[in-house]
Amino acid sequence: MKTNRTTLLLSCVPNGGAAIPRSRLHWATLAAALAVVAGCDSTDLVGVTDVSDDLLEESDAVVDFSDTPGAGDGADAADDATTLPGDDTTDDVSLTDVLADDVAAGEDTAAEDVEGDASDDDDSLGGDTQGGEDAGPGPASVCTVTPGDASEGQEAGPATMACVYETKTLDVPVGFVTEPRDVLYALPLGAAPKDGWPVAILFHGTAIPPEYYWDGAEDDGLGHWNQLKLVKSLIDAGFAVLTPRAEVALGYWNTNVPPWALSWSTAPDHQFMLDLIAAIGAGDFGPLDADRLYPSGISSGGFMASRVATTYPGVKALAVHSAAYANCGSICFPPAFDAEHPPSVFLHGALDAVVLVSSMEAYRDALVDAGVETETVIDPDAGHEWIGAAPESITSWFLEHP
Repeated sequence: MKTNRTTLLLSCVPNGGAAIPRSRLHWATLAAALAVVAGCDSTDLVGVTDVSDDLLEESDAVVDFSDTPGAGDGADAADDATTLPGDDTTDDVSLTDVLADDVAAGEDTAAEDVEGDASDDDDSLGGDTQGGEDAGPGPASVCTVTPGDASEGQEAGPATMACVYETKTLDVPVGFVTEPRDVLYALPLGAAPKDGWPVAILFHGTAIPPEYYWDGAEDDGLGHWNQLKLVKSLIDAGFAVLTPRAEVALGYWNTNVPPWALSWSTAPDHQFMLDLIAAIGAGDFGPLDADRLYPSGISSGGFMASRVATTYPGVKALAVHSAAYANCGSICFPPAFDAEHPPSVFLHGALDAVVLVSSMEAYRDALVDAGVETETVIDPDAGHEWIGAAPESITSWFLEHP
């Protein structure tokens, strides 16, 4: 039976607000929109989800609401399941443990297991592991987590993560010219499944290039560490990860920008997606399964993920983070959907002042009305940023919909 679940992460921190990104990150524009400082009580969460005050008082709880499609927001509170985690954090404990275990075991294990000649692909930043073949140093599907160094008498610095990836450039026809569009990607280690690796396509947000999916530090702003953990989680779970680049001149996706929002067939990004999916099917990125696509993204990238899910074949499941329906903006009036819309998980920060929670909810509610399976995860302490639940929630959702 299809279900529609809402998970509310409760971890109330007085005067919690958006983190300011480190100066090396080019996120100043978005950070300015996230200067939201608020406490955390039941009144702060009005409009986030239909949950009683006594549940809101359960600090550090994960509240899971389950009902069948079309049941609406008035489900009996007695049927709601409340689970108290064993510690005082709302981070992805299991995923954090995975990362810690990788460090303890030594991330060089995969590099030692994969030896051979380097790939002939000039775009490669590391060895080519496509199809489980031998590769050179630096396997392209390994993310390395490095603990922060501690000087004598001082606390350890932030941990860092770096994932080795390759870059392929597609020459996309735009009018009478071609426009080069980069796709950064990595494949899991080992031999691919018979039909190829399933493909997670992750779209970046406005003015944040796709490189930020592959490298960064634990103290980066706007949830960047959670973004990196998502990439590692997906690759480790057996997904190829592709991160396309939006038009350089714009820095964001065409999907909800006039005139293309209502005339998608004329959009440069439409031709880019046609070429990208064709390249996946042709094996240009290695042994990938073009019939198992899993789009996701944040902000502009989340809107673009919705566009892909509602326009192109082969999409098995969708994850929308801090965004809404394909052609919506901060306010959303989505159309009616049919039950063929891919199962969708929605992730959002309750303090998001860029894309309102209500915009996402309008999209989700329209899917529920159509009988589409959905899940909603809301972090009451987060703004317009990757939330801590994203890596495990998105990976699990994709795995549940093969």
